[in-house]
Amino acid sequence: MSEYYSNLIIPQPLLVGLTHVYSFEESTGTTCFDSYTSSPINGTYVNGVTLGDSSPMGSAASFDGVNDHVDFANGNLGITSFPCSFAMLVYVADITSARVLFGGTKTATYRGISFIQSNATLTVRFGDGAGSLSNNRKDFTVSGLISGWNRVIVNCFSFSSVVVYLNNTTALTNTPTGTAATIDFTGATYVTNRYNTTYYNGKISELWTWGKTLSTDEISLLNTML
Repeated sequence: MSEYYSNLIIPQPLLVGLTHVYSFEESTGTTCFDSYTSSPINGTYVNGVTLGDSSPMGSAASFDGVNDHVDFANGNLGITSFPCSFAMLVYVADITSARVLFGGTKTATYRGISFIQSNATLTVRFGDGAGSLSNNRKDFTVSGLISGWNRVIVNCFSFSSVVVYLNNTTALTNTPTGTAATIDFTGATYVTNRYNTTYYNGKISELWTWGKTLSTDEISLLNTML
């Protein structure tokens, strides 16, 4: 456990299946520490990410919109199959542009799972190739993002079943678009705040991942914390 997280208490139900916790509490250095996991994978703050900004859960990493991002170059973060789930606390400075909040987009031909914001919509994208081609992706898009802090909780049950919770405990679902039939998890290398060479000026305070889907009670519990 990293020294940065000694004051973060995660309730027992949320520890089951938890694979990574990034709280972005660092105030110096370039290491983004993973904690509360048996096999931590640390990230790297790249190009002068501002540390120690405020958030509803302590501190946040802040991006300048020019080239700041967090790189998880050690691989796919153990996101190799379904089911899986994600929780994020992210600050969107404005909702008029498109951006990737977190995604497997570093290697162009292996995109894994990405979380893309465009206006007030969030797209969960599964991909096994170039994201611009409909036959290489499957998109689940829902509305509810706001300018400011957003709680994003996503259950990925399978390649064709995703449930999203944005800023509340109401389940949001939609019929996917795109015709991709598979997803290549193993080649994805995850980053925050970057889509190829495009960046945004936002903040991130929490990023948690599980190797399972979350129950209704667990999602309610998360909504009281984030």
